[in-house]
Amino acid sequence: MRDTIKKHSDFGTRDDGAPVFKCALFMARDMPTKFPGDARYGIMAPKKTHKRAVDRNRAKRLMRVWLRANEELMSPERDYVFIVRTDILTGTLKEGTNCVKRAIKKLNSFADGTATWVPNPALVQVRGKKSKKKA
Repeated sequence: MRDTIKKHSDFGTRDDGAPVFKCALFMARDMPTKFPGDARYGIMAPKKTHKRAVDRNRAKRLMRVWLRANEELMSPERDYVFIVRTDILTGTLKEGTNCVKRAIKKLNSFADGTATWVPNPALVQVRGKKSKKKA
């Protein structure tokens, strides 16, 4: 069983340019591990998507079950971060494990260099002053 990411700073930033896998149940990212040979995973269930603590805890519990089923696919040199979405509470075991399998394989292919990822320029946040459109 892998360790979990506990520190907020270890989850990474949203605009660091890392590849993201998106599905209806969650979003997944990966990054190089801070401790070689001791790769970890983290699960985020924000209050913005799940208002009640019961729902956030259930979402994280479902995500852990799906991750345990696909743990052998996880690279030992990568840390994985999963951000749950609202639809996760209606997801089935089969649907969830298949989605996690696709996410891990896709993120591993980005890390290996067998696939390339180009960020959507419309979604990349530009730091600094906001430009105003002229009408």
